[in-house]
Amino acid sequence: MQKEHEIPVLRKAVGVSCNTLKPSLQMAGYYKEKVKSDIFSLGIYQIAGGLIGIVKILFAFFVNFSFNGLEIIFYVIMLSFFIFSVFAGFACINGRSDALKFSSLNQYFQILSFSILSLSFSYIAGVYLSINFDITNSTELDLGFGYSKFSLRIDDKNEKTYVHINLIAIGLVYWIDKLKSRNQNDIEFAENNSVKGS
Repeated sequence: MQKEHEIPVLRKAVGVSCNTLKPSLQMAGYYKEKVKSDIFSLGIYQIAGGLIGIVKILFAFFVNFSFNGLEIIFYVIMLSFFIFSVFAGFACINGRSDALKFSSLNQYFQILSFSILSLSFSYIAGVYLSINFDITNSTELDLGFGYSKFSLRIDDKNEKTYVHINLIAIGLVYWIDKLKSRNQNDIEFAENNSVKGS
């Protein structure tokens, strides 16, 4: 008589464990798709920002066209940054494993714009909202807003000293780090389930 009751009890226990596992698998699937969607959106943003920058640089080049070798080198450098943004964007859309690394690097370049002594640098591929510190004569603080731009100057006569901090780039770096951890969790979850399944 005891053996007759063992099988139903076992089935009941298996049924409970399966029912408990289903919602967790469904939730994991939801988060996996959410991460994919967020990475895809990040890719579109970087491609759009990069393409706008490329158009602006090419327009400036043809309007101010000259055979000055140094200027051409500067334009090539400018284009390289925006092309990298487009590349990082397509890496996200295509689901490359290193897409978020490229995206992080792309945003780190955009956090600081500055002009110190004879060197000025500014790179934005997308939208920026910046806190601007101008310390040329006295410390002045204001906000800046705009979209894709690039500036690289080496000028001994430069008298401006400023630092601009791009809040949107900082926010995107934080968001990308979150996507990295969520993506890693999905990979570990899938690996654990494949091991259990085997």
